[in-house]
Amino acid sequence: MKRNTFAALLSLGVLLNPAPACALEFLDDMIYSVKCAGDANVDACKAKARKEYEDYARKKQSGEFTGTIDDGGSEQRNKGYQERCEQTNASGPASVDAAYNRAMNKYRFPTPEQYAKAKYPQPGFNHGRVPGVRYDVATQVKYPGYADVAMHVDLVLIKNDTGAGSTVRAEYCMATSDKYPNPQFHNQAFWKKVASDFRSLVR
Repeated sequence: MKRNTFAALLSLGVLLNPAPACALEFLDDMIYSVKCAGDANVDACKAKARKEYEDYARKKQSGEFTGTIDDGGSEQRNKGYQERCEQTNASGPASVDAAYNRAMNKYRFPTPEQYAKAKYPQPGFNHGRVPGVRYDVATQVKYPGYADVAMHVDLVLIKNDTGAGSTVRAEYCMATSDKYPNPQFHNQAFWKKVASDFRSLVR
C-alpha cells in the first residue's frame, strides 16, 4: 500500500469515536472525527470542517484552487507520526465466496454501491468482485471490537489453482502520533490477533 495514501487519511482525520449505524455514515464522518475529537463542541467542529471541505472541493473542481487545506494544526497533528504495516497470508479449505462473506460480516467493508453514494469518498478505495474466483478490497475500517482503532486494509481472496479452497493475502496498516496516540500501535498481542483473524477467513 502506498504510504502517502494512509498518511493522507490521518491528516484528514481518522475515526476514533464509536462506529455509526451504517458503513455509508462511517465513510461520511471518517475524515472529521480525529480532527474534532478533542474539541469542546465536536458537532460544531465537524460541521465547520465539513463546510471547509465542501468549499475546497468546489473550488478545486472549478479550477479556482489547487492547494491543500491547512488549518495551522498539521504540524502538531503529525508530530511523532508513525505508521506500521504488517502482512499475512494463508490457504484453507473455505471457498473463496465463503471467505468473502466471512470478511464482509466481520469487517463490514463498504460495498461499491455504498461508496458510490458517499459524499466524502476514501482515497485508495477498491472493492473488486469476481464471484467464485477473486475478491480485492482496499479500504479503511474500524477494527471489530476496538472502538479506538482505525486500520487501512488491503485484502485479496483468491480461489486456489487446485479448485479446492482459497487463499487470503492481507496487508494492514495503522498510524499513531503524539496528539492522537493509538493504544494498540505497540501491542504485539493485538497484531497477532489481527493476523489470526485474517487467516481464519479461509480456514
